[in-house]
Amino acid sequence: MAWAFDTVPSQLALIYWSYTYRDLRFRIRIRYGEQQASLTTQFEALCQTASLALGGSKTEDQEPDEDVKVPQTGAELKAMFTKMFS
Repeated sequence: MAWAFDTVPSQLALIYWSYTYRDLRFRIRIRYGEQQASLTTQFEALCQTASLALGGSKTEDQEPDEDVKVPQTGAELKAMFTKMFS
């Protein structure tokens, strides 16, 4: 509950008495939706970055490069990411 109202736990008693049960539920749903949208956006960005690092294209219309080496081990994958971000 403190998370939904950006407050400390010691202030929750005041919040409980200041809002109706419906308002509390609504606020929690809104904050949860905001958090879920943010995490979904971050996950999508991670997927696109991983696709580019592994030889994908920026647009879906383009064909991926044929000379891109596909990593066979975790060490090769880590090396590809390190090379991409350095």
